[in-house]
Amino acid sequence: MDGRQVVAVFHHVADRWSERLAMSKAQSRFLQRRAEKLSDLSYEEQTAIYSRDDSGHTGQGKGHRVQLINNKPFGKAYRPEWNGVPLRDIPGYREVYRLGRYTFGADTLFRMLDGLSDRGITEIRGCPAFRGTSVAAR
Repeated sequence: MDGRQVVAVFHHVADRWSERLAMSKAQSRFLQRRAEKLSDLSYEEQTAIYSRDDSGHTGQGKGHRVQLINNKPFGKAYRPEWNGVPLRDIPGYREVYRLGRYTFGADTLFRMLDGLSDRGITEIRGCPAFRGTSVAAR
């Protein structure tokens, strides 16, 4: 990205977006080739292959997704009476992505990314709202 720091990398694989952190160009090319090879398979077959291939790999960190209850971190605001309650039913629960000095609601961010994937874009480096964001098409 012309020497700019990459804030986040999102890939559209197996019909869903995921954030990948600290990814080299070689890793990015590998994921792109793998996605192209598997593109003719059903969603279930792709998911099974990704789960098999990626099992045992440690995550690259928490990423930029932040879980909140109202404006407090999830862990600090959680109450024991919510044990077993689906997240969407916890009052004030929301997910946001903090990218640089910007914060996006998860639903807003993924709606924007879905619009890009509809145009054939499968990789975003940076953030859709940042200047200098680079995208890669299929």
